Amino acid sequence: SSSAVDESLDAIETDRLKELALFQTFDIVETELENVYDYEGFTDCIESFPLYKGKGSSRSDEVGDENRIYTKFKGKFCIKQIQGQTSVRELSTDQIKNIPRMSVSPSILNPQLSTRRQSGMDAIVKTKHQMLQFDYNKNPITLKCRLYIIKAVLYRGWDQSGKADPFIKIALNNTTIIDDTEGKLRNTLEPVFGKSFEFDVQLPIQNLICIQLWDWDMTSSNDLMAETKIDIENRWFSCHRATCGLPKRYDSVGYNVWRDTKKPTQILEELCRTADIDSPVYAPDFQSLKIADDVFECDPECIEFIKHAKTAGDTIHRKAHHESPDDYTKENTALMALNKWGKTINPKLALVTEHIECRSLFNPEFPNIEQGKLEMWLDFFPMSRPPSSGITDITPPKPTSYQLRLTVWNTSDVELNDENFLTGEKSSDIYVKAWIVGENVDAEQTDIHYRSLSGEGNFNWRFIFDFQFLDIEEKIVFEAKDSVFQVGNTVKKIPPRIIIRVYDADFFSADDFLGECILNLTSFKYGAKSSKRCKADILLDPKHKGTNLFTSKRISGWWPMIAPLKPGEIRDTNLLGGKLEAEFSLVTAEEAEKSPVGKAREAPQPLEEPNRPKTSFLWFTSPWKVFRYVLWRNYKWTLLLTVVIFITLICLLIGLWTLPGEIMKQFTATIFGTG
Repeated sequence: SSSAVDESLDAIETDRLKELALFQTFDIVETELENVYDYEGFTDCIESFPLYKGKGSSRSDEVGDENRIYTKFKGKFCIKQIQGQTSVRELSTDQIKNIPRMSVSPSILNPQLSTRRQSGMDAIVKTKHQMLQFDYNKNPITLKCRLYIIKAVLYRGWDQSGKADPFIKIALNNTTIIDDTEGKLRNTLEPVFGKSFEFDVQLPIQNLICIQLWDWDMTSSNDLMAETKIDIENRWFSCHRATCGLPKRYDSVGYNVWRDTKKPTQILEELCRTADIDSPVYAPDFQSLKIADDVFECDPECIEFIKHAKTAGDTIHRKAHHESPDDYTKENTALMALNKWGKTINPKLALVTEHIECRSLFNPEFPNIEQGKLEMWLDFFPMSRPPSSGITDITPPKPTSYQLRLTVWNTSDVELNDENFLTGEKSSDIYVKAWIVGENVDAEQTDIHYRSLSGEGNFNWRFIFDFQFLDIEEKIVFEAKDSVFQVGNTVKKIPPRIIIRVYDADFFSADDFLGECILNLTSFKYGAKSSKRCKADILLDPKHKGTNLFTSKRISGWWPMIAPLKPGEIRDTNLLGGKLEAEFSLVTAEEAEKSPVGKAREAPQPLEEPNRPKTSFLWFTSPWKVFRYVLWRNYKWTLLLTVVIFITLICLLIGLWTLPGEIMKQFTATIFGTG
C-alpha cells in the first residue's frame, strides 16, 4: 500500500539524516535537581510553608514535626515599600482588591492567558517588567508531561531470594494514574526499565508527581518498596526554566532531536525581553552573537560539521530536507548563549541543561533511610504549545544473537602427567574443554587423545556457542535461575570471553587440570603463527596486540595454556601447561542460519578424522596394542630371551622326563637282545 511505502521512505530518510547529526551527551546529576545549588531548589518564585495542627510546646517543635503538618501553603512572601503612601490604611478598597494574587514573568507562566500591563497599580507597585495578573484557581494550567525512567538501584531485597520483582506506578498527589504491572522485571535489584510515560497534569490541583517502585508478588499483595516525589508546580514557575533541559547542541532530526516546543533563538529572544535586555545581535555568518557587552560564539564542532561535510551532497541534502546551514548555525549559536546565561549574564539564573537526575528513593515506613536511586528525567510543556515531535524512545537496546565457532586443531607441549608403572614412560590422555557462559551451562569438550607421549594432541573438533551480546555495554546477556525454588529467571550480564582448558583424563580419579587460556572477544589477543613462537606473553603481556573479534570475525593461530599454580610453587618461567592451535569464527544468527556447521566432526561442513599416532589407544579396550606398543616396544629383547629360556626349560624338562624311560628301554633291549 501507499502508506507502507511512505513509512518505508520516512524510515530511510530518518536513517539518512541521523548520519548528518553530531554526537551528543547528557549531564549526569548525581542528586535531585532541587539539590543543585544553581537551581535554588526551584523555590525562586514559589515556596512551600507547612501549616501545623495543634499546639507545640515551643516554636522549635514545628521544625521537622511531620506528624503535625495539616497542609502546606505555597506562595511567595515579598515585602516592598509602597511609594506615595504613608500607611497601608490609606489604601482604598479597590486598590487592595487590585493587588494581584501572583505576579511573575510572562515567559514562565500560563501562555494561554494574554499578557497585559498592570492598571491602577502605579501608586502601589512600580516594576520595570511587564507582569501578568490572573486568578490561578479560575484559570488552571494544563501541562503535557513526559516522564523518562531509565533504571533504578535498590539497596535491599524484598523476596526470600534476596531480590525483587519491581514495576512502576505513577501517582498525581494520591491518585494512581499509571500502573505498569505488566512491565515488571523478575529477580533483580538493578532494574533497567527504559520506560517513557506521557500524561497530563493540571495545576494547581495536581502539583505532586509521585514515582513509586513496587515489588510484584505471586501469592500475596504487592509491596511498595520506595518512592520519590517531584513538585512540578515549583518547576513550572521557576525562572530556571526546568520544563525541558537545554542540550549542548541543536538538531531538528536524529537520535537526539530537539524536544522543546520553542527553538533556541525564540527562547533567547524571550529571555532577553523578560530581563529587559536588548535583543541579541547576530554576526552576518551567524557564528557569533552579542548580548549587551557579552559575545557568544557557536560551537566550533558545529561549524566544522557544516563546513566540512563528508560529501557535497550532505550539505545539499540537509538544506533540502532538514534546514539551511545558516539556520543550523544560528540555532546552535543561540543555544550556546543559553547554556552560558547563568555564568555570564545572570549568575542567579542558571538555566536547566539536558540531564539525567539520580533521585533518592524512600519508603514511607522508613522515611529517613534511603532505599535506592532512580535515574530519570522529566519534560513538560503547556497544552497551548504541545510538543510537535513524538515521545523519545528510550527502550533498552536488545542484545544481538551471535554464534562463536571454535575449531580445535591440535595441542603441543602439554604437560605429561601420567607415568606407566611398568615402563616408567610419561604420557597424558589429553582433551580440551571450553565454555562462554559457565562450565555447567554451555561447556563442550573434545574426544580424548589417549597416551600422548610428547604432549601433542590431534582433535579436528568444532565447538559451537550461541550467545546474546549487548553491543553498547559489551556484555553477554543470559537468563538463569539462582536456585531451584526461584520463580522466573534472573537476567545476568558477564564479560564477553571464552575460557579454554586442557585436561588429562583419568579413569579412576578426577581429571587433572593442566592449563587454561582466557580470551576476551572484544580485545582478542593475536595468536602465534607457529608452536615454537607461542609464548606465555601473548596472554600475560598487556601490550600484546589484539583485535575485536566482533569486527575481524575470524582469527586463527597458536595460543598458550597457562598452567595452574601448584601448592608451594614459586613461579618463574614455568608458566606453560601447553599450547593450543585453534581457529575462531564469529557470525551472527542470520549468517549462521544461512551457512550452518555441525558440532564435533559432523555435517554440515564435516571435519576430517585426526591423524593420531598408532600409540594412541585406551589400554583396557586394546590388549593387543598394549602388548605391541607398550610391552614389545620397551621389553622386546627381554621378551625374546624369556621365550628362549622358557623353550629351553621346557625342552630340558621334557628331556629329563623322558630320559629314564629311554635309559631303561636301551638297557632292556641290550639284555634281552643278547640273550
